Amino acid sequence: IPYGVVTFVALIACVTDIKSFRIPNTLTIPLAVSGLAFHGVLSGLAGLQNSILGFLFGGLVLMLLYLIGGMGAGDVKLLAAAGAWLGIPAIVYVFIVAATVGSLYSLGVLVAQGRLISAVTTIRVAFHQLVALGRHLGAEERVEAVVKQGDRHKRLVPFAVMIAIGVIVVMIGVHLV
Repeated sequence: IPYGVVTFVALIACVTDIKSFRIPNTLTIPLAVSGLAFHGVLSGLAGLQNSILGFLFGGLVLMLLYLIGGMGAGDVKLLAAAGAWLGIPAIVYVFIVAATVGSLYSLGVLVAQGRLISAVTTIRVAFHQLVALGRHLGAEERVEAVVKQGDRHKRLVPFAVMIAIGVIVVMIGVHLV
């Protein structure tokens, strides 16, 4: 049931993320609450603890990217909500697959657009900003601002797609083992 629920919602999130680069709270909040409730009722305190740990990992692992302006809040909430349903360690595996697929996708886009060297320079600047941990920590343009621009499809990654791929790959892996 957990993989089915998360896959269904993640696929809906893919559609909204691809179309508008937004993942609505009407998807993520009910997913998180129902995951916590499901495991709390079905498995008691141990299930609820695992669900909470999954929720916390899913949210916190993407939080830094959100705080520096490199990811939208909907992506963070979607991974956290998926974590509430899948728990630890499954959400860790989902994150690893999603991050890997997202990185490969982004690398491919940068190469195809001839922007790889520019991106490496930007990453170096962002790293120096991160090390400084100063007031100017964030990226030059936050995701929320880029979403409103006409070229957003060339500049943003609909990360819900990566999360959905991660969920599906982990689900298949769990069922094959």
